[in-house]
Amino acid sequence: MPAPNAPQPLRPTLYVVAISHLDSQWQWTLSRTIREFLPRTVRENRQAFLDFPRFVLSFEGAFRYRLLREHEPELFAAVAAAVAAGRWYPAGAAWEAMDCVLPSPESLLRQILHGQRLFVDAFGRRSGDLFLPDCFGFPVHLPTVAAHARVSGFSTQKLRLRKQLRAAAPIPFPFGIWEGPDGSELVAALDPGGYGEPVTHPLDNDPEWIRKLRALREAGQPEVALLYTGIGDRGGALPAATLRQLEASATGSGPVHVVPAASEQIQRDLSAEERTRLPRYRGELLLAVHATGGYSSQRAIKRWNSACERLGDLTERASAVAAATAGLPHPGPQLAEAWQGFLPHQMHDTLCGTAIPAANRIAWRDQHLALARQRAVLGHATAAVCRDLDTRVPGQPFVFFNPHPVQVEEPVELTLPELPAGGGGWRLVGPAGEITPVQVLGPAASGPRLLVAPRLPPLSFSVWSLEAGEAEPIGPVARADGLALDNGRLHARLDEEGNLDGLSLDGRELLAAPLRFELLPDRSRRFPAWEILYDDLRAAGETLPLLTPAVATETGPLRAAFRVERRRGRTRIRQEYRLAAAGSRRRLELLLGIDWWHRGRLLKLTLQPAWQDGRATFWSGLAAVERGPALSNLYEVPAQAWADLSSRRPKGEGLALLFPGPRGLDHPDPGTLRLTLVRTPAVGRRFRYQIDQDLGSHAERLALHAHTGDWREGGCDEEAERFRLPPVALLTEAHPGRLGRIATLGELAGSAVALQALKLAEESPELVWRLRERTGRTGTASLRLEHSGVTSRAVDATEEPLGPETPVSGPLSPALAPFGLVSFTTSLPPPLAARVQSEAEPCRPVELPGRLPVASCDGEVGGAGFDGRGRCFPAELVPARIVVGGVAFELARDADGRLLALVPQGEEISLPAHDGEPLELLLAAIRPGRAATLRIGDREYRQEIPAWREPLGRADQLLRLHPRLPFCRFVPGRELRADLGWVATHLHDRRGRNLPEPGALFRWRLPLRAGDRRLTLPRDGNLRIVAASLVPGWLSAARPVSPLPG
Repeated sequence: MPAPNAPQPLRPTLYVVAISHLDSQWQWTLSRTIREFLPRTVRENRQAFLDFPRFVLSFEGAFRYRLLREHEPELFAAVAAAVAAGRWYPAGAAWEAMDCVLPSPESLLRQILHGQRLFVDAFGRRSGDLFLPDCFGFPVHLPTVAAHARVSGFSTQKLRLRKQLRAAAPIPFPFGIWEGPDGSELVAALDPGGYGEPVTHPLDNDPEWIRKLRALREAGQPEVALLYTGIGDRGGALPAATLRQLEASATGSGPVHVVPAASEQIQRDLSAEERTRLPRYRGELLLAVHATGGYSSQRAIKRWNSACERLGDLTERASAVAAATAGLPHPGPQLAEAWQGFLPHQMHDTLCGTAIPAANRIAWRDQHLALARQRAVLGHATAAVCRDLDTRVPGQPFVFFNPHPVQVEEPVELTLPELPAGGGGWRLVGPAGEITPVQVLGPAASGPRLLVAPRLPPLSFSVWSLEAGEAEPIGPVARADGLALDNGRLHARLDEEGNLDGLSLDGRELLAAPLRFELLPDRSRRFPAWEILYDDLRAAGETLPLLTPAVATETGPLRAAFRVERRRGRTRIRQEYRLAAAGSRRRLELLLGIDWWHRGRLLKLTLQPAWQDGRATFWSGLAAVERGPALSNLYEVPAQAWADLSSRRPKGEGLALLFPGPRGLDHPDPGTLRLTLVRTPAVGRRFRYQIDQDLGSHAERLALHAHTGDWREGGCDEEAERFRLPPVALLTEAHPGRLGRIATLGELAGSAVALQALKLAEESPELVWRLRERTGRTGTASLRLEHSGVTSRAVDATEEPLGPETPVSGPLSPALAPFGLVSFTTSLPPPLAARVQSEAEPCRPVELPGRLPVASCDGEVGGAGFDGRGRCFPAELVPARIVVGGVAFELARDADGRLLALVPQGEEISLPAHDGEPLELLLAAIRPGRAATLRIGDREYRQEIPAWREPLGRADQLLRLHPRLPFCRFVPGRELRADLGWVATHLHDRRGRNLPEPGALFRWRLPLRAGDRRLTLPRDGNLRIVAASLVPGWLSAARPVSPLPG
């Protein structure tokens, strides 16, 4: 491949990018991709390189390279050699060929971060482009994301299918500059032809290309163009006939210079002068029809992807505060594994809901493994800070974590094992003696429930005391009177049918018609999961009649609520309206439990405000996009976090819909906004498996945010951010601590700049801050840090430095472009930096008489294995020791270095001398659904231990006994909240061959008393115990008692 900025030939140039397009999952699963498609792609192209010396292949997705390195190391070595020779190009910069609309912008940045890290590690080079031939539309902020990661090029063929325009608007140019809302630039090829199209004749003399390139010259543009050719969607090599024509074109002497090129070469070859002559476009690139259904199909995958994003964000922020205040050992590898576990399922066919059910089950499995990894790190981080806080208070101590860089006051639900002894009333007392009321919500299956709303300092852990006694209301009390909710600012009224037919802010009515649910036809038989048809959204909707009248479920000093149930046919909706008196008193929350059993239908939530001059604004995740009423080529559209309808009158009213993840909505007329909740489309002869899509139960958490002025003045994004990421409450014990009652990291002044991400750097003991401008106007941040003596430097999204390190002597004040991003690092306080670089907390191993080898080498014919059937862990994946959640487990091995496990047969294990610190076991079951029992002294402990191959989560599903017969079996969804210990990304069979599925070990934490000396194991052939450790007691002294994402 030519060097960057190589001189251009004098002839007009056509860059031809050869593609072997492979969908990791679609009409097949990841297992088949690993076993068949990836090896075949390498073998066939290795031969093509020998037969056609000018052939250059572009192949995207760092995740696929990792799979190749893990499962086919010899073929991976061949790829590495071809990369070094310039014949094989690792394209795309990202971890996977991800959808770009549904993942959060931060996920897109992490796709590039982890993708580039693998490319550098494996091949010693970065990729320079976003290579996304097959994705379903592209958001307005994609150039901003790419530029922030120093990726300069982009190409796709999805905006056109042969002569059919698929884009919602005319393609702005075949090749030019796509600008982001912040002015970022991305060299973009938007109309390169299909990736499955062959080359049938020499291109150097092709009259059509001669005409197109001449037209570019006449328009004053560079005479360069890009053309795709290739094969898809299962990988492999291009047809020999195409490669012969490509060789002939490259060596021909016609008026067009044909370059077989890597996908990024065209942008690398552009001179600075040529860039100035390229056409420009600023805006989004959505599809008209072919993505409309994908915004809502397969709700479970979307919900759990969003949960992974939000819990990952929460965990990283907590870890950053813990590192800077309590010296938390760096959890980087564990968090990287979590991100790399769920990012592959942002691949366009998986996250958009078009893949087969078996592929969905793999996605659910990996998403829940990622959530379990994140919970382990979050538990360690929160425990580390709680250890160093002074929690000696008169009542029951709680610690609250505020993940936001501003002060927040949000209602937080607590579910406790039991209420402390005391009187009939309760109050919460803060670190400075401030007193807030407590509302008793009533019992739940897991214990009593309380509602609190403390005012929390920015980016902080703070100690609060739950005490018996009364507290004065912090403002107007939330009331549920008759069929109305009121908190002194917002007044919500239900009609006799349980519909919200009145909503007023400070006395000004906001609704023109009741908020209602509508059933609409969904008859996209050709592409069921992909498409919602325009004519279906124009049809008259059916409402769901009332089943159970409105009942007040909560009333008190902090929140009031009504519950309503409605039904049509077998579909039921349980809806609960909640109005709080604390925090934002302009937000009405709506909790939905939907039992969905309508085929050929979709369910909309319809909002009609009291003004007809509305402008609809949709948040892309990084920028606000204003869209007019629906047209036949732009009707069902995506949004992240919120969508708003505001009056155009000065100081007029506005209503925003808030939702914690991506959604599909439509805006059929100036006075209506509709949110798609769930859909099961009618199907035709193809894609019959989609006939059961999303049937079953769904839980949704939404809100209406009332405001005056437009979305900026109304604070829609600030409100959505607090709704997306609520504070965390931790139940802890009383003890002294060096940090006092508050541990805080810093504060971000003003409302125009938001904290996009806060994390520990991947490879150094530094904090990475990422800020975003949220109003669409040029701004300057002001970040005040709590610690002195630190340094800072600018970095890009892949954490590469952009400037020198400088001392911090005051607030950090980076400038931001409208809707722009900025990232920088800050060093940790010197006393804590060394501790952060350690791997784990001090733990003591407990010796176990391990006897059973449960790991094998590649190709090794084994014995019983882990499960008695020869399946076991790959020896090359087993680390020297396992570290998770701050706990280190030392592993027993046989003389050949293979991992050993104990099959318990009633052994008595001697415990080392201890002071009552907990004991943790690392273990797994063979078969699921069985409880294990063991004894410590005279105490018995019983717990269900997950099976090593058991998925930790699944959604409701109908399993068909035959694809063309109506017989099916309903399998209810399930989520196991297990303490994850370690995951092997693949297993071995009894012959040492790779099995492309994960296996896991889990943790069981057991309390010890000072006099305990023996652990009595059960006689249980279903268990495998791999290791045991005595762990610091403070690791279990704090646990979350408020809901976490996922």
